[in-house]
Amino acid sequence: MASAVEEIRQGREGSYLLPFFWQHGAEEPVLRELMGKIQEANIQEVCVESRPHPDFGGPGWWRDLDIILEEAQRRNMRVWVLDDVSFPSGHAGGLIARKYPQHRRRVLDYVAIDALGPDEHASFLIDSLLRDPETDRLEAVVAGRRLDSGAEWERARTDVTDLVDLTDCVKDGRVYWPVPEGLYSIIVVYSHLPAGGSALLNPISKEAVACQIEGCYQPHYEHYGHLFGGVFAGFFSDEPQFACGGWSSLPGKDIPLPWSDELREALRERLGEDYRRLLPALWLGGDAARPPASGCSPEVCGAGHASDSSLEAQVIRYAYMDEASRLFSECFCQTISDWCHAHGVEYIGHQVEDNNSHSRLGSGAGHFFRAQKGQDMAGADIVMHQIHPGYAGISRHWHSAHSLTDGEFFHYGLIKLASSLAHIDPSKKGRALCENFGAYGWMEGVRLMKWLADHCLVRGINRFTPHAFTDSPFPEWDSPPHFYAQGNNPQYRFMGHLFRYMNRMCHLLDGGEHIASVLVLYQADAEWWGGAMLSQRPMRRLMQRQIDLDVVPCDAFRDESHARDGCIRFGQERYGALVIPGAEALPGYFLQRLEEISSAGVPVCYVGKKPSRTTEGEAVMELPGETISLDGLAPRILESGLADVQVTPVCPNLRVYHYRKEEEHYFFLFNEEKRSSVDFCLKLPVNGPVFRFDVMNNRLFRQDSREGYVSLSLEAGEAVLLTTVCGMDFSCPDEPRPDGADSSAGADSLAGVNGVSGDAGAWVTGAEEPFRDGRRQRLSLRWRISLADVRNYPKAVLYKDDAPLLDINGPDELPSFSGTVRYEADFQTDCANGGESGFRTAGSVRAQIRLSQVYEIAEVWLNGEYAGYALGAPYRFDVTGLLRPGTNHLVIEVTNTLAKHVADYSSAIVPQEPGGLLADPELIYCD
Repeated sequence: MASAVEEIRQGREGSYLLPFFWQHGAEEPVLRELMGKIQEANIQEVCVESRPHPDFGGPGWWRDLDIILEEAQRRNMRVWVLDDVSFPSGHAGGLIARKYPQHRRRVLDYVAIDALGPDEHASFLIDSLLRDPETDRLEAVVAGRRLDSGAEWERARTDVTDLVDLTDCVKDGRVYWPVPEGLYSIIVVYSHLPAGGSALLNPISKEAVACQIEGCYQPHYEHYGHLFGGVFAGFFSDEPQFACGGWSSLPGKDIPLPWSDELREALRERLGEDYRRLLPALWLGGDAARPPASGCSPEVCGAGHASDSSLEAQVIRYAYMDEASRLFSECFCQTISDWCHAHGVEYIGHQVEDNNSHSRLGSGAGHFFRAQKGQDMAGADIVMHQIHPGYAGISRHWHSAHSLTDGEFFHYGLIKLASSLAHIDPSKKGRALCENFGAYGWMEGVRLMKWLADHCLVRGINRFTPHAFTDSPFPEWDSPPHFYAQGNNPQYRFMGHLFRYMNRMCHLLDGGEHIASVLVLYQADAEWWGGAMLSQRPMRRLMQRQIDLDVVPCDAFRDESHARDGCIRFGQERYGALVIPGAEALPGYFLQRLEEISSAGVPVCYVGKKPSRTTEGEAVMELPGETISLDGLAPRILESGLADVQVTPVCPNLRVYHYRKEEEHYFFLFNEEKRSSVDFCLKLPVNGPVFRFDVMNNRLFRQDSREGYVSLSLEAGEAVLLTTVCGMDFSCPDEPRPDGADSSAGADSLAGVNGVSGDAGAWVTGAEEPFRDGRRQRLSLRWRISLADVRNYPKAVLYKDDAPLLDINGPDELPSFSGTVRYEADFQTDCANGGESGFRTAGSVRAQIRLSQVYEIAEVWLNGEYAGYALGAPYRFDVTGLLRPGTNHLVIEVTNTLAKHVADYSSAIVPQEPGGLLADPELIYCD
């Protein structure tokens, strides 16, 4: 069986990219042309996005989808369809607004009537508080004593330790209750359909979710059932949600809460009829959902103090979130998944994860792992500047002066949630999908896209939905960048290189086993109770020391511990330690498993503190394992010898991902530093030869190594793949390709010339010797500078002659220029690295040209011969065989982004970069 490296070298990798293709009702020629442009960019699948289409589910929609599917069949492509008329999924194709308003999302809320006692004859008008008798439903009437007079109104609270259930006392819309001495509140709890806003279905009602199938899924089956499972691959759900409150919404806040008949019955079954008496504690009696604070202690961070509320309040708040998130999983995701699987297609997508909302209400779905239980791939997204080089762990303003990102979550937690689910859930088959690049604005060029792709790959993503191609006229102001932009994007001709690289990387990191040292417990259960440390806090400390990990929910241990022989196992995955972020309470069934886990020889580490209770309210006396400080966690794992790889010196922004396919190992390394290179020694858990695979250019190099030790230097933003490539057939470079083609004339030799994107992978035989930096020659030159916009390229117009390097978009130059800057100059070289004349043999000297301060895509020609392209760091170009003794003619082209020409909002909220080449090139001879 051929190795994945060999498959790539022969151009036989699979298909792993499915970009969004936005639909606006364009004419047929436009749709057919764009399907061609998508395939031209080395992509074989597409996800048709319906959101902007004017006639979803109508004749216009079926006409356009007919054309796309026909083109896909002709091109041997596959098509996915976004599953609703609008974002977020849950409008049921408009049926909720038009036909089933009763299945709109239902919420639970309350009204409080204050009463001063003693008042022996008090009565209260209950039904009159329900605004709509057709849809409002009384759920409970409960009396509670006020803890103070409310003189300081912001601190007024209700005692939830001694609530009185008056629900059965309601008669003819009234309740009679003698108010005792003191100040009391009569709390009327009711459910209703919220007025205004979009008509979203109730995701925790199976009847409501059936409308989604009726309005979106079934019509597609009726039109294209014969294509299901073939060219019609499946459906994509985009961010279905509870849609109640903001990112930090949990019980304990004064917000409406999701509700359904199923949730009422679940709470009744779990807590008995007493659940009604406890309902006010979902809002009253203290805040169980305070937002994270940067200075909070390791013991309690992210969710507040349980001491603010009674034990009963904590129990019902936990029970509410536990049942609501379970119902979301069963009613929404699993219902749709079952339908898709019964009809031969797959179901994918993601929820809103932003700023920790993945374990909360609001735009979240309550529990990341439960919400995707029925999907065929784990999913997440990176959009709207959530992640940027240099901002790891930094909170920064985000699309608004009033909105801040949780940089620690986005950089250390977000993508790991998706890859972890793919690793531990067998139904995902190891597939982790990320919707990427969307709404960054035109400032996001291919260089940043590659950085974001590497950020995902090194965390375990192996499927991508790039965002996006669009059929709308240019300029389209809705969430740029758009890859083709109807021929107006000067970087489109490089998109194929990026997508081919991403596809190759996904092929390497798919179908095998991820190697990680540690499992980190998911925060949801602890956070629902109250005081909890967010999972990304210990994740950050571990990842900064290259200790790889996965995140696991308590649910995974519900039936068994999965621990034996010194490790925890989920399918092929094995983990040597379990890390539990600081928590006041965790589920009793999970805590019972800890003794089994510890007895199996797996270290259990509590960060900051051990739980003192179960989430059922019972006190916990003894738990196996040790308590470790946040800062002491990574050193403890390293000292124990559990780390899979070891790096010296400490490189906090270096990431390492280890993946294995049978006996073949891959180590993907990425330097996430914004400006600094890193030099380090890496100890790999392998023996034998190590190779460096240049995935972008499909070249394999021997790597200097000794007993698993490898020394590397990575520039800022540089990624590298090391592999053992066991079983590779290192044939002689002069041997023919297996398919009989000429090995010296692969398509990659043309890549980048006049926009040719090249073959899926030219055959490159043998493993080359690595290039070792030797003597450097700085090329301080005067340049002939010409400009070409996207419409006229490659024809360029002279801008300056005999000029120094400069910021082409500087205030005194051309601030609005977008396109390609061409630099031409001659330089002299003595080539003094061998032979009496400086050359061993004519043209055989090994040398590279290195560029720095490039904004942002570069191509190089030397003496009329093409030396290659670079989408980002490192900007190194092999000029072996191209150098001449004496005078050499150098041409460099640098292509910037459209942000200079099309100044959009999403680009405006981040600093702008200069344009062109700003630093002298270097000529580097091989040592």
